[in-house]
Amino acid sequence: MSPNPETNPGLDIAQVEDVEEATVSSISITLDSQPSCLEFSYHNPEYFVVGTYVLEEHQSSEPDESEKSEQDEISRPKQNRRGSLMLFRLQGHKLSCLQTIVTAFAILDLHFSSYDDSTLAVATSEGSVCIYTLILANEASLAKLSVVTLFDPSILVLSLAWHPVFEGPVGERSSVIAVSTSDGRVAVFDNMWHTEEIETQSLGRSQSHSLEAWTVAWSVKNWEVESSLAVLYSGGDDSMLCRHSSFGRRLEVEGPIDDEAQHLYEPSRRDKTTHNAGVTAILPLSLSIPNEDDFLITGSYDEYVRILALPKLGGRTKVLAEKQLGGGVWRLRLLDTTYNLGQGIHLLVLASCMHAGARLLKIALSENKTRWSINVIAKFEEHESMNYASDGRVESQDGEHSSGYTCVSTSFYDRKLCVWTVENPEGMSLRNSVVS
Repeated sequence: MSPNPETNPGLDIAQVEDVEEATVSSISITLDSQPSCLEFSYHNPEYFVVGTYVLEEHQSSEPDESEKSEQDEISRPKQNRRGSLMLFRLQGHKLSCLQTIVTAFAILDLHFSSYDDSTLAVATSEGSVCIYTLILANEASLAKLSVVTLFDPSILVLSLAWHPVFEGPVGERSSVIAVSTSDGRVAVFDNMWHTEEIETQSLGRSQSHSLEAWTVAWSVKNWEVESSLAVLYSGGDDSMLCRHSSFGRRLEVEGPIDDEAQHLYEPSRRDKTTHNAGVTAILPLSLSIPNEDDFLITGSYDEYVRILALPKLGGRTKVLAEKQLGGGVWRLRLLDTTYNLGQGIHLLVLASCMHAGARLLKIALSENKTRWSINVIAKFEEHESMNYASDGRVESQDGEHSSGYTCVSTSFYDRKLCVWTVENPEGMSLRNSVVS
């Protein structure tokens, strides 16, 4: 199913030709375990962290034929998941692994805090979120601060997102985190007072999806507004894109909610017609456009990246632009934004495209803010298996403009980690406030 440009005049299908030649790595190494996620430290971009996921199957001894019906569950292979956190330092063309923390759980996602990127939240395969701190004294290292158990250990926390603007008690910065799970749930909790291993009730939760809820992301159209107007989006294997308005309004109320109030957090909007397969990535855009739409970039198993406008007061989702990338679009990372007079807004977005490798996208909005375009300006195809995790950093030229971008991408089954660079396409400025 493809949108019709005749009924959607903002849709851009005819675009300039994409890059044909693939980028070559400057560094390529093999990790000890399969990489599932990674992220650079925003304020200390020479450091990045990789999370890994290892699935082990142990076959029980085979029972007699007469026992099989009674012992069917017992005789099934038991699955154990484990993982690790790996702290790297990238200085020019020198890559060093500074620390490896082996974990008794697999790691599905990780993100540094929106305001304090010495704090790292890690989504685990045991229904919990672990909080670590990045210590930069002498040799850099990670230290665990807390483990917050939200669900039964059989539930995988598939993704997490720090609330972008919420101010907690006594003016402290955001400690609110949204998560999504393998059984289709979405939940929000406050990590502010958690200093040890504890079980906690969430501030709110919702059975939002019928299958795995692959991703969550917060959206705030105007960064000057109060945090209560933040909106949470989720995407699932059921092809559903959900908006959860109630989570943002709830954050000003202290303490967990009881089970009877859980219905308050059901999605305020469900969209199952825009994507042709599971929704795996959501990147909200904060744009100064005088209308009531939320703007999102989404990725899907159907191999498309899309720019969407979702009216806040109802109405159909509008597809403003879309592009097929050759592989399932698992994750999207915003690397840079700029506004050029007469040329509009330009975004640089790094896409992890599973079996197709990584793609660096230039996404542009015209000066009159009516037309979008998506172009592939770089592609990396040295990976021989699924590219689930990629991130990048801006290389500064003069403190105001970037000289280019250094990207790190990984592939799962062959455990490969590669470093590659892309020159600045059009003198884009360092990350500014046009989009966040």
